[in-house]
Order: sequence, then C-alpha cells, then structure tokens
Amino acid sequence: MFCKGKLDFPHQVYTEALQETWLYICRNIDKYDPVKGKVLTWVNFILDKRFKDAIKKYRKDLQTQSLDAPLKNSYSTDNYNMTLKETIESPEPNFLEYEEVRKIIVEDADGEFKKRHIKEHPEANFQEIALRRLDTQSWRQMSDEWGIVVQTLSSFYERSIEYFTFQFKEYLDK
Repeated sequence: MFCKGKLDFPHQVYTEALQETWLYICRNIDKYDPVKGKVLTWVNFILDKRFKDAIKKYRKDLQTQSLDAPLKNSYSTDNYNMTLKETIESPEPNFLEYEEVRKIIVEDADGEFKKRHIKEHPEANFQEIALRRLDTQSWRQMSDEWGIVVQTLSSFYERSIEYFTFQFKEYLDK
C-alpha cells in the first residue's frame, strides 16, 4: 500500500498507521461505498489520513519525551522503571573508522564507486550518494535535486553497500 513520505520516518510510524487503518476498516466496513470508488482507493485514503496522524504523534512524542523520564512498563514485576536513556544503545563512536571509510570513498582508487550509478543518472553514483549520506543529507534533498524517487535512491544505495562490503572490509583490515 502506498504512503507518501513513508521513507522519511521510522518504520514504526508507518506500521502504526497501517494498524490504525486496519482497525478502522474492521470497525467501519459498513461505511465503504462502492459507488465512490474501489476498495483499495478507500483503504489508501484512510491509510493516508492515519499516516498523517501517526506523523503528528511521532513529532509530538519527539518533542515531549524526556530521556530521563521513566518508561511505563506494564510487564515489570518490580518497582523499577527504566528510563528511555537506558534503552538507547551508546556505541563507542569510532571516528577513525568513519574517516577511513570516507577516505576510501573519496579516493575511489579503482574508480568503481563513481562508475556504479543509477541507470541514466551518472550524477547519482555511489560515491556521490555515499558522501552525501555521510554528511547526513536526506534522501528527500537528493531526490528533489536529481528528480529520482527516494525509494530508488535508497534501494540503489543499499545494494551498492552490499556490493562494496568486501572492499571496505579488506581496506579497513589493513
């Protein structure tokens, strides 16, 4: 099912919208009017509304949730309530490894990163996309600039990461 902007938010936002959509449909199936359109059109209309609601809720939660506030846990058997801060993994940032990966991509010793690009879009090559992602540029910004759908950009990037994984590991192990 289609949901515009789905890739711009965490997967949980879309999942919540989808669950709310199914719940609404189950409770209100009698409101479907075949004269107005096909079932899938009706479902997508409801999903779009529920997705917008889920986005609002997500943004509100981001603004109001304190990292030190105790999480409400109905499964807990003791009086201890874990905080949100305690649930977030804090990996040790490896700045040197980040810089090494960046260096590998920039240098592109064999020219392979620049050669691998989206069909008919040589400007949207792996090197350019990877460097922009390392600089935290959003998929939406790249999409708008190049006129390429976000899903196409992110899928190409993921496939390319898999394709070049061995090269990255080999270089970093040196």
